[in-house]
Amino acid sequence: MRSHLEFRSHAGAVASLGDAFGNMADAVIDGLMKIALQQMLIRPLGNLLFGGGEGGGVICLAPSYPALPN
Repeated sequence: MRSHLEFRSHAGAVASLGDAFGNMADAVIDGLMKIALQQMLIRPLGNLLFGGGEGGGVICLAPSYPALPN
């Protein structure tokens, strides 16, 4: 009887371990999907504000003054 209970205990642990890995995989996939969605939404806004291109641009908030004559 004891061996039967030990087997059931180990079988339950294996099932819960499988569930844990499945849940972890689902969480990773959900996180990757959120990142992809954020990039799809934010990249065009960033390109609009900071200039197109993958390298990123810089917004200069300081006013530009003409060069002083020598």
